[in-house]
Amino acid sequence: MKPLGFRLSIVILASLGIVGAGNISRAHWLGEPCPVIGVVPACYVVLIGYCVIVLSMHPRLRRASVFFLLGWIPVATLAFFGVIGELTNWLECPRTDTGIPQCYISLSLVLLIGLLSWFLFIGRTASFKANDGKKGS
Repeated sequence: MKPLGFRLSIVILASLGIVGAGNISRAHWLGEPCPVIGVVPACYVVLIGYCVIVLSMHPRLRRASVFFLLGWIPVATLAFFGVIGELTNWLECPRTDTGIPQCYISLSLVLLIGLLSWFLFIGRTASFKANDGKKGS
């Protein structure tokens, strides 16, 4: 897959995350519970993180991988701890209408986004180095 395909796939997946986190954030604004980190609701942090991931896919952005990580790391960390918290009954993640904890969905999305970004940012560099500095195919 070419870099544009990776970028587009990441944007689509992160957009799904934006929709999910946006719905939870809206529900929190209207009074529904959302896990809190200090005084900041986790749903807002996740929403901002997914937005940063989408913005980091702009093709002309310098240091896109650093910008990507600024969005990805908080989302991945919160999703991971959310899943651990759900499994150990330490905390409860917001659920879908069918009863699935949304942190499970977020962890799946963020892991897939991380894998695609690895191919986009790291795989391209490895291919370049493997071809003795010539552009990879």
